[in-house]
Amino acid sequence: MFYGFMPSRCVFPELSNQFPVFEDRPYYSDENMTQLVTSNELWDGKHSVVYTAK
Repeated sequence: MFYGFMPSRCVFPELSNQFPVFEDRPYYSDENMTQLVTSNELWDGKHSVVYTAK
């Protein structure tokens, strides 16, 4: 995950659309992985730490 400035030359929308960043696996807000986090919450930056099994 990346939150910050990225030069436009480093952004490739066609690849981002083909390979969605936050939709390839479930993300959780707790270490026990019981509280599922939505992709919208991830995009909105609502969690400073997330967990995933992969």
